[in-house]
Amino acid sequence: MKRLMILLTIMMTINLSGCQGLTEVASPDEEGNLTISIAYDGQQDSVTGYVASEFGKVIEEKSNGLITANIYPQGQLGSDKDLLQSTISGDLEFVVQGHSTQVMNIAEATVLDMPYLFPNIEVARMALDDENFREIFESPYIKEDLKVLMISDMGYRNTSSNKKLETLEDFEGLNIRTAESPVHIEVWKALGANPTPMNRGEVFLALQQGLLDAQEDPYINHLLNNYQEVQKYAVSTSHLFHDVMLLTNNVFFENLPAEYQGWILEACEEVLVTSREYSDSVNNEQDLIDAGMEVIHLSDEVFNQISEIQQQQVWPIVRERAGDELVDALVDATNKAIEEYDCMNK
Repeated sequence: MKRLMILLTIMMTINLSGCQGLTEVASPDEEGNLTISIAYDGQQDSVTGYVASEFGKVIEEKSNGLITANIYPQGQLGSDKDLLQSTISGDLEFVVQGHSTQVMNIAEATVLDMPYLFPNIEVARMALDDENFREIFESPYIKEDLKVLMISDMGYRNTSSNKKLETLEDFEGLNIRTAESPVHIEVWKALGANPTPMNRGEVFLALQQGLLDAQEDPYINHLLNNYQEVQKYAVSTSHLFHDVMLLTNNVFFENLPAEYQGWILEACEEVLVTSREYSDSVNNEQDLIDAGMEVIHLSDEVFNQISEIQQQQVWPIVRERAGDELVDALVDATNKAIEEYDCMNK
């Protein structure tokens, strides 16, 4: 009994110490000054880098200098996984990253991995801004002491390859790098390819040495990583929509004075608009052509074949991981967005 009491005391001490980080988040000093950190594991010229730097600049302006934003790019404070954990613990105020890093903590985030859901970028953005979807989507984040402030994007993920990809059969046996996401891997397995999850920093050498035939990423990342030097073709597969999320620690946010919260939310509204414009400007095929790549557009027949395979084989996996309520909410938001888009473009 004595040993049991000692063990319980130790466990309670550990549990309490593990919770302390969430009550020691940053707050304004007596003069109202607040220093925040914004970190990401990506290149500064990427959309991720734009969101971080622009949010930092706008929040300083809106607060008239009361808030000072320190930006930490290119994994200076750790990998995406490290940064997510630091934000959950309250050691880091803001992180900018895609949802793929978050699915291990928040299974519901997998809903954003539904391939070939959005017919175009405009519909995708309208669906992801839908109030009903966002209310359901953000709830699991709150349980992890996270707050979703913004969902911007880099447009679609597309494929670069040293093998000409024009038919469904061309994808069979393709050695392709994917993100370290279970669903991303299933997307390519469904086409008969051989997906290999790999850190982006290792991809160039693997392509150069012929260990990989292909990789998939938004077009801007093709160029930022100089894949045009080791890849001949850029294939417009548009298989997944690549989100860029701005997260904060929810305890930190809720403890801020209302005025500070307002500045943050207003800054997010502004940066969401300009970051999408930036994404559109840097994700264009002409830059790839100018860099020496040949751009391939799949025929409608092949594109529809691939889309149908993904809906039959991968969508059920997403539904199992994310849950019916969230998947249905995103599908409903997408259908609603398609109707609105069609009305606007009649």
